[in-house]
Amino acid sequence: MRSLKLFPATSDIIAAVFALIGAFIFILEGVNKQSIIVSPTLLYMGGATYAYTRYPLTLSTLFAAGMILSGYLMLIARSDIIPDSPSKRLPKK
Repeated sequence: MRSLKLFPATSDIIAAVFALIGAFIFILEGVNKQSIIVSPTLLYMGGATYAYTRYPLTLSTLFAAGMILSGYLMLIARSDIIPDSPSKRLPKK
């Protein structure tokens, strides 16, 4: 089966799973402080996995770009515009 190329490579399946999980988290939870970090990070992990297997990119470059993206997302999540996640909302006194 592998020589016929009927099925995608394992790395492509893993990349697609990361991207799909990231999209589902964003769709199911909506925009909150947790999903604004987790969802794009999982989407990036899927894209980085695909890029690493298909293009001549080094793992250190992809890791550094992922850390920068995660840092920016954490800064965005600290904004008052982004609501808290439903499980961490405390009743106002």
